[in-house]
Amino acid sequence: MGSKASTVVFLSRAAGLAGAICLIVWLIAGGIVLLSDPNLPNRSKQELIELLEPTAILYLAPGLVLLLMGALIKTGRLWPAPIVLLISILSLFKLVLLLRPSTAHYFSEPLAAELTVRIACTLLSVPCAYAWEDLAEMNRTRGRRRRNVRIADPNPPPAPPPAPPARPKAPPVAAAPRPRLRRDEPPESQTPWS
Repeated sequence: MGSKASTVVFLSRAAGLAGAICLIVWLIAGGIVLLSDPNLPNRSKQELIELLEPTAILYLAPGLVLLLMGALIKTGRLWPAPIVLLISILSLFKLVLLLRPSTAHYFSEPLAAELTVRIACTLLSVPCAYAWEDLAEMNRTRGRRRRNVRIADPNPPPAPPPAPPARPKAPPVAAAPRPRLRRDEPPESQTPWS
């Protein structure tokens, strides 16, 4: 397997695309909410935040999380995949709830925008299931590599300066050669009285 499996790259791109769709729909839905309010110029900051809170929770938060998780999946990390899977399961749950009429605060958003985001997020479960095994293998390989390989220091210490060339030594002064002794001649006497 290469450094990055095609399923991992696909999941990373799909999560990024779903996150981008969430952000675009958040801009559209937030614009619709703001433009449809007749008292917009008279509202305080706190009222504007409360007005945009449902769209931020439904679209902005999942969009930012999906963009971040897509970038982390691209690096080969395993833990963002369960978060993407959780977002897709929650989106499927929200799709089921959208089929039933409800007047709750977080269910009063435009249905067309909501369906686009929820379907895009729900479809993320398919590449997530395919990429799971490859991500796990990449993490196992990374864990083994870290234990066996020593990481070299990026800034090694400077090499010591080269030693100066050694001067050639003079040959040792040889002592005067001694005459060889013969067996038949006795050695000469070296005493002062001889």
